[in-house]
Amino acid sequence: MRQRTAAAVSAVPRIAPIRLAQNKLSLIRDLAGALQSALVPLACIVFATGYCFDDLYVALLGTVLMFTANIVFGCLRLRERLLFLFLHAGIALFLLTRPVIGTLDEDRTWMLSSPESTWFAITAIFVSLVFLFLGAVTYSTVVSFNERRRKERDELRSGIEVVGASEEAFGRNARGILGSVADLTSKLKHSERIRYIRTASLLCFLVCYVAALYEGYIKLSYMSGLAYEEYYLIDADEHVPWIIGVLRPMMLYAFCSYLACMPRRRPTVICLALYVSTTVPMLMIGSRSDFVIAFLFAALYFVLRAVTDTEERWITKRLITVVCIAAPLGIFAMGAMNYTRAGSTIAGFGFTSLISDALFKQGVTFTVLGHGYDVNPQIQDLGFRFFSIGGVTDTITQGFIGQTFFGCPNLGDANSALLALNGTSYAHSMSYFAHSNYLGGEGYGSSYILELYADFGFGGIIVGSFILGVAFPILSMLIGRGWFGGMVALTAALAVFHMPRGAYIEWISFIIETRFLAAVFVIIALSAILAYVSRAGLLPKRIVSKGLEQMDEPSVMCAVERAVPLVEHRAECNGAHENRHGILVSQASFTRVK
Repeated sequence: MRQRTAAAVSAVPRIAPIRLAQNKLSLIRDLAGALQSALVPLACIVFATGYCFDDLYVALLGTVLMFTANIVFGCLRLRERLLFLFLHAGIALFLLTRPVIGTLDEDRTWMLSSPESTWFAITAIFVSLVFLFLGAVTYSTVVSFNERRRKERDELRSGIEVVGASEEAFGRNARGILGSVADLTSKLKHSERIRYIRTASLLCFLVCYVAALYEGYIKLSYMSGLAYEEYYLIDADEHVPWIIGVLRPMMLYAFCSYLACMPRRRPTVICLALYVSTTVPMLMIGSRSDFVIAFLFAALYFVLRAVTDTEERWITKRLITVVCIAAPLGIFAMGAMNYTRAGSTIAGFGFTSLISDALFKQGVTFTVLGHGYDVNPQIQDLGFRFFSIGGVTDTITQGFIGQTFFGCPNLGDANSALLALNGTSYAHSMSYFAHSNYLGGEGYGSSYILELYADFGFGGIIVGSFILGVAFPILSMLIGRGWFGGMVALTAALAVFHMPRGAYIEWISFIIETRFLAAVFVIIALSAILAYVSRAGLLPKRIVSKGLEQMDEPSVMCAVERAVPLVEHRAECNGAHENRHGILVSQASFTRVK
């Protein structure tokens, strides 16, 4: 009895700071929720005022306010809305930087070819932001309602009276939402089957990584002495061996498969660094988007693991300091690259002016929205093409299945009138009418907003954005709950950031690609082989189970301190027992915390 009482008393000083931190987090969440609730109607009023009085600057202010409201909304449930926030990062970089910087800097102009096209660009962005928000709200409302109904049914069945309703507002139970998510993540992380898949994914990634480096070396060597624009006028892929062309795209899928298995921090950092390094050759050629997306994806994954992993600290003060220093320097370097690759000098540019110049040029997709609006009548004359699912259509008709079994005409993948007038790629069709040198290999790219508008007008932007608002939280919650779902969600995340300047369907169209299916098959087959060899005694289990990581039993109090409000409930026991990871623990006593 004395030991039990002493344990209970010693637990009180540890529980008090946790409850204090819970109260602070709850206060911050309430304030953020109030701010977000005020920003949404304010943004709509400001935008409507600008629209009624034909003031583009006021309408832009309303759009920025709506964007800010969505960011605050996403941060309120970070675990659920990671992909939602990732899309908004792309919207900020590719669509909003140009008009915002152009408004703040009088020496820059952001107005498009006509007032009508400028109004279309601002309005389309605002409408998309509003219905992205409404879609995410709908998902959260349905989930909260279902959870409330489930909890009521469980309480009625068990006859347990609800105590501490104020504490229930923070989470699903006494441990909170993060606690249940952390349990799922931990079970996935330490599953025996997942350990084999993790090792198989790592092996596939390393093999494909070598192929990616070799491909980058070939392209970099071939482009030596040539201007960046010439890359799109030649076919550099024809100099790449076919086996490299097969393995290179599979690297992404093997990489996301490995990350979906929730590896430990150290090997994850190494693999993320290796993945980012594969984008350096294209960065040296002059293409920056792949490098930026890879870097932001690494940041996204770190945030994800920080809110789900209770065993390791993923975000430290040192890491935050490094990112805060490296990010501006990276933007400065890319801004300087714009001038050096064109043979110009950066003399006379200050540090901040060069950063703003780089961000302003990254927002070129805002101009693309205007081009799409201007040539939309010509695109409509081509007939209905369903551009928003063009990626799926092209995969079927222009892939192996369509060419072999259905006799679909081969339109090619290079810029041509045949592809632009008969294909389902909006980027090619729009650039054919809008760009003067399209047949010379140049183009404007695309945007999910333009594809939805070309198919169904503003109604398409409304419905399509709403679907994304619902789908992205679902994908976010798949990460950490299963291997395949996490693999799909992480692969989709890489496309989500690119969507403001890419295709609408690219966030999910990859699941029917041959190379994705091949990567899944190879990983499953290799993991089965590893499991068979290990269980047959031909290979020590430690080699497979470690997979560049240690299986250490986490400290209970460490998990409590690192993830506020996680409080571990352990039943009192005398003697040895197995913990949740199946590890035998002896000479320890646990006391239930009430």
